[in-house]
Amino acid sequence: MPDYCPADAIAESQRLTDFYGEPISTYTRADALTDGTLVDAGDLGREAGFIWPVALTREVHDQFVRWSAEDRAAQGGWGDERGRLWDLLYTLAVAMKARRVTDEQPVHTFCCQPRDGVSRDAQLVQVTVSVGPGDHFEPVVTISRPHATGRPVE
Repeated sequence: MPDYCPADAIAESQRLTDFYGEPISTYTRADALTDGTLVDAGDLGREAGFIWPVALTREVHDQFVRWSAEDRAAQGGWGDERGRLWDLLYTLAVAMKARRVTDEQPVHTFCCQPRDGVSRDAQLVQVTVSVGPGDHFEPVVTISRPHATGRPVE
């Protein structure tokens, strides 16, 4: 295991394996990134101010980041995917640093032109952020829609 893993998390993992045996099946964050369930924010996450790896759910990416020439033609606007991803990541990083997004209130509201084929103006939309353990107990950030977390949106 990497040296940044907390010893107690490694011990707990081993204890569970000793008790239950080897898992029958696993699905890791790496698997989700490979199969497209999660989309890696890449270096733009670090540029925006995140110190840990950031991934978006496919739903968040498709609704608020993805933007093609066809989208521009149908909805107007001049944005591109990199710019839309930057807007999401930067506003979220600023909100987290200002403690407007916390464990108790993980919902972030920002302006975005929805990718719905008709909207020409930006609207307020919400995403939820969670910081949790990655495949090797390292901190990672995941951005999803509020309903995906099961937490109520206020």
